[in-house]
Amino acid sequence: DIESMPFIEALRQLSYSV
Repeated sequence: DIESMPFIEALRQLSYSV
């Protein structure tokens, strides 16, 4: 899950940025 991989959350935030 994202909680287990904060790195994934960062990528998601970048996607929302675009």
